[in-house]
Amino acid sequence: MELTYRKFSKIYRLEQEEANSKHEGVASLLEQNKAGNYYVATEKIDGANSCIEVLKRDGKIDFAIYSHRQRLSEDNTLRGFYEYAQEVLIPKLMEFYKNIDEAHDYLYGEWLVSHRVEYQQKMYNHWYFFSFYDDLFGHEYNFFERTAFADRVGLRQPNVVSMANYTLTKEDINAMVGRSMITKEPDHGEGIVIECDGVRAKVVSDKFKETRKQKKPQPSQTESEKFIDETITEARITKMIEKFKDENLLPDVIDFEHFGDIARPLANALWNDVIEEEGSNAPELFDAKKARKRLNKIISKYVRELIENEMISD
Repeated sequence: MELTYRKFSKIYRLEQEEANSKHEGVASLLEQNKAGNYYVATEKIDGANSCIEVLKRDGKIDFAIYSHRQRLSEDNTLRGFYEYAQEVLIPKLMEFYKNIDEAHDYLYGEWLVSHRVEYQQKMYNHWYFFSFYDDLFGHEYNFFERTAFADRVGLRQPNVVSMANYTLTKEDINAMVGRSMITKEPDHGEGIVIECDGVRAKVVSDKFKETRKQKKPQPSQTESEKFIDETITEARITKMIEKFKDENLLPDVIDFEHFGDIARPLANALWNDVIEEEGSNAPELFDAKKARKRLNKIISKYVRELIENEMISD
């Protein structure tokens, strides 16, 4: 065994999770819930996704700290998370794992720094633990197992919005979305994550939805171009730019000289994100070339605005 990053499994939108489950021939979250399984809905935190890997063997405990795509260090801290993990989280984990014979665990959470949602000031610069994977046994902890672990170690978790053993309706879900006790204005959260019998899905507030239906597509527009217009939204682009800022993936100087250095990796990241999250909704005869050309055109507009805003603020 050695320290090796394990990417967190993506949590899909509720509608997408249902489509994926149908395609794979397995029970969806809502079907699990209808079968009588307990559900838990927690607040979706708008922070920087991060991970702590714990490896214990031969009496030695090793740790690695990651963003959602790379290992962190003193030179790449994810806006201070590396230092926070070293100073606050790892001492707590050391105390717990000293009593464990062998372990290879992945702890995932949100490092709460300023993004799109405004939180109460005291909530920032804390880590909210939301997932635990035991690599030795190939076991993903459920909510109750995670809570027992978090309580024992002393970790914060996202607030529970609702939990019960009854069948959820669309009205129930809509009533929960956005509820929050930690936002600057009450109940202005990003959304919720629902978990039922090991299946998870997210539902976000209208303001933060990353897809939209076109009211009136242009007559000359192809289905592939329409798909891009409906998925490459301002919310999705803004979220990706925030991730780039968190991980120092933008050039040190934001100006038109570096236009390509910003636009190319941003377009690539958004393309991969859309194909992964929304690919099953793509038209049957998907023209990737036309779709990518349309995406690049949209990104160019947002990168120009990003550069202009940065130059004005300077």
